[in-house]
Amino acid sequence: MTQAGEQLIAQQSANQQALTLDSMVFALLPNLDAEAAIDRSQGKPADSYIQHTAAPLTVGYLHASEVVYSVVLDSRVGDFDYNWVGLLSGNTVVAITTLATQSKHQTQGDQTGNSITRNFLLRFNGAQALTGVTVPAATWQIDFAEQLNNLQSTVIALATNQTRSDLEQLRQAERIKQLS
Repeated sequence: MTQAGEQLIAQQSANQQALTLDSMVFALLPNLDAEAAIDRSQGKPADSYIQHTAAPLTVGYLHASEVVYSVVLDSRVGDFDYNWVGLLSGNTVVAITTLATQSKHQTQGDQTGNSITRNFLLRFNGAQALTGVTVPAATWQIDFAEQLNNLQSTVIALATNQTRSDLEQLRQAERIKQLS
């Protein structure tokens, strides 16, 4: 969490005003060391570094003190690279994450794009109440691993059955050929 984010949270809490986090910014900062500690005093990057701004965000709570902000950039969004992601309230950067440079591609013609999901977990006393989030994150933070494993098993079973059927047809054709 940034220092400005901490100050905003304290201010909104003291004034009994809701905290609204409304966008995620994706930027490509030159010479960024993704392994270095994040400078908590940094603000929003210059416009020339910003590659994409995503809004609205999907929001849910995990606990009274934990709120998750999420965005999905589907294959219609791109093309850009990024190594910095910020969670914003207006122009105030509340939280930052840095990472090795990532590429985001959109689908163009025969070239299939990629989809990415980015999440921020904010943890502070009273997070759910201050943000006014009433939806549990479990309603949309879905683990698709089981469904994908089931789909993979189904595809393998269908391919195996088709291969067996094809082999049986070949054997029958070979028997008919031998009889003629």
